[in-house]
Amino acid sequence: MVRAVCGLLGIWILVAGCSPAVGRGGSADVDFLWVKGAREGREGEGGMSHARVKLEPSSTGMSLGVFESKPGGTSELWRVALWVAALTGTLQINGNPLDYRYSVETETLAGRVDGPSAGGLFAVAVMAILEGDRLSRDATMTGTINPDGTIGPVGGVVQKLDAAAKAGKKRFCFPVGQRFEEQGGQAATGTTEAIPARTVDVLQVAETAGVEAVEVEDLVQAYQCLVDRPLARTKPLRRTEMALSSQEYELLKGKTQDWLVKSQEAYEASRQLSQAEKFEPLWQDASAQYDDATALLNEGLVAAAYWKAVTSYLASRTVLLAAAMVDRLSTGNPVEALKIFGELEEEGKKKLDAVFEQLAKTNPESLNRAVLLLDAYEAAITAVVSREFARAQYGDLLMRMKDALEKGKDVKELVGLFAEMYKPLSEIAALEVNAGLALDNLALLGEASGGGGTRLRRIEEVARLFQGAASANVEYFDAIFVREVADKSGKSMEKVASVLMDKEPGYRTAQFNLKLPDSGKMGWAETGLPLSLARLAGALSSFFASSSLVAKFYSIGVKLDSGGNLAGVEREKALVATLTLAEEKARENAALALKHAGAVPESAKVAYQIAMVLRDRTGYQDKLDALEQFWRSSVWSQVAVYLARLEKEER
Repeated sequence: MVRAVCGLLGIWILVAGCSPAVGRGGSADVDFLWVKGAREGREGEGGMSHARVKLEPSSTGMSLGVFESKPGGTSELWRVALWVAALTGTLQINGNPLDYRYSVETETLAGRVDGPSAGGLFAVAVMAILEGDRLSRDATMTGTINPDGTIGPVGGVVQKLDAAAKAGKKRFCFPVGQRFEEQGGQAATGTTEAIPARTVDVLQVAETAGVEAVEVEDLVQAYQCLVDRPLARTKPLRRTEMALSSQEYELLKGKTQDWLVKSQEAYEASRQLSQAEKFEPLWQDASAQYDDATALLNEGLVAAAYWKAVTSYLASRTVLLAAAMVDRLSTGNPVEALKIFGELEEEGKKKLDAVFEQLAKTNPESLNRAVLLLDAYEAAITAVVSREFARAQYGDLLMRMKDALEKGKDVKELVGLFAEMYKPLSEIAALEVNAGLALDNLALLGEASGGGGTRLRRIEEVARLFQGAASANVEYFDAIFVREVADKSGKSMEKVASVLMDKEPGYRTAQFNLKLPDSGKMGWAETGLPLSLARLAGALSSFFASSSLVAKFYSIGVKLDSGGNLAGVEREKALVATLTLAEEKARENAALALKHAGAVPESAKVAYQIAMVLRDRTGYQDKLDALEQFWRSSVWSQVAVYLARLEKEER
C-alpha cells in the first residue's frame, strides 16, 4: 500500500489486442535527436543521428546488443536507455520481451548528450516492428517514458526541433506540457555573453520552420504521430470505480485508527521519561502528520488518512526510541544506554520472523490477492533493508566510540557520537512500521474479492523481467545524475551515492530493495515461491523508487535550496501535465486489469486514492509523491494484467 521508508519505463499493455506471435521479427530505421554542449547552463546545439532497430525470436530470454560504426560511439547511458525502450515497446502491445533478441546499429555519438530523451522514439520503433508497420520517414520525436506509458518531459526541445527541421523532417512529436520553453539567461555556446531570457513557443517555431509540431501524451499518441496509424485505446474507469469496497474501506479505517492510537501512545510514553522536554521540538512533524491524518479520516479520505497515520507513527516511534536512549544515558551508565539497540533489534527480528512466516503460508488464490501479497512482500523487504542499515550504522558508531575512548577524547565528542544513535534507532522504527504494513496488507488480502485464479507458476519469469527493468532504471539514474554530480564536484561516484543514500530515501530503496532478495543476507524467503515473490516485490519497489528519482531529477528538474531541501521545479507546466495524464492512465490501466484479470487490484485503488489527495495540495513534495502513487497504481494494475496473460498461456 505505502512504503514508510523512504520516467522512464512506460510499461504495459495499453491496447487490448491479441499478443504478437512469437517469431515475428524485423527492423525499423529511426532518426533520433540529441543536444551537445548543453552543460554548465548553456543551451547547446541540436542534432540528429540514424539507427536501425532489429528484433529476432529468442529461446533463451531477452537480450540486447548495440553495434556502432565507430569506436567510442555509444555511452553506458545510451545502452541502458535502449534496453528500457525495448522492454517498453514490447510490453506496450502485449508482447513478452523474454521472447525476443534486440539489436541496434548506430553511428558514433562521441561528444553528444545522449540522455533518455530518445526512449519514446525507440519504444515506438519496437512496437512498429511487432505490429508490422513502418515509421514515417518524415517524422521524429523526443521524450522519455514514464512508468504508466506516458511520455515524460525532456530538455532542449527547441534545439531538437531546429535539428529536425534542418534534416528535412516534416513532423516533430514532443511531450505534452512543453509547448512553451524557457530559453536564454546563460552564455551561448562558445561565448561568455549572456543571452536575454525569453519564452519560446514551440508551435510558432515549428510553423516558421515549416514543420508540424505535435504534442503527445503517451505511446499510443506517439505511435499515431510516427506511424500514421491509430492504436486502440482502452476507456478509463470512472473515478467512482476506483473506490474501495465498503469492507475494505472499514478495514483500512480501522487500521488508520490503530496507527493513530499508537502515535498517541508513543507521545504519552515519552512524556513519562526524565528527558522528555528536550525532545518537544522533534514532536512537531509527528504532530502535524497526526493532525493531517485525523482531518482526512474525518473527511472520509481513508487511504490518504492511512498513509499520513503511518507517517505520523514512524516519526513518533523514532522520537520515543531516541528519548528512551537519552533517558538511560542520563543515569550515567552509557553501557545501559547502548543496550537499547540490541534489545530493539532482537524484537525487530522476531517481528520479521513472524511476518515472513505468515507470508510463506499465504496462498493468494486470485490475481487480486497476488498483487496484495506482492505489496506485503515489498513492505517486508523494506523492513529487512532498514534492519541491515540499523546494524551497520550501530556497528560503525561502536567502533568510533571505542576509538574515541582509546584516544582519550573529551566527553563532548562522546556525547556527539551518542547523538548519532538517532539514525540506527530511526531505522529500527522503520523496521517495525514496515513489518506492520506487511501485516496490514495481508489483512486487506483477506477482504479482497474478485479476480481470476492464479497458480503463479511463471512468477520467477516475471521477477526476472522486472529485475531487468528496475536494474536499467537504477543505472539510468546513476548515469544521468550521480555521475554528473561526481564529475562536477570532483568526488567519486561511490561518495556521491553514499551521501545521496543518506539524503534521498528513494535512492536507497532503488538500490537495496532490488538486490536484497538475491544477496544471501536476507535470512527469510530464500527458496521456492517465497523467494520468487520477494524478487518480484523487491524489483517493483526499486522500479517505483528509481522511476520517481528520474522524474524528479531529470524530467521535472527539481530545484534545491542551500540546505538540500526542495524549493521548486524547472518544468512546472510539465509537472502539472504529467500529473493530469498519470491520473487518467491509472484509471485506464485499472480498466485493463478489470477486463483481463477480473478485478482492479486493491493496491492500485489505495495508491490512486492517496494520489488524488496529494495531487491537489500546494507543496511540490506532495505533488511528486502523488505522481509516484499514480504510477504505483498503474503498475499494480499492469502486473495483474501480465500475470493474467501468463495464466491464460498456461491453460
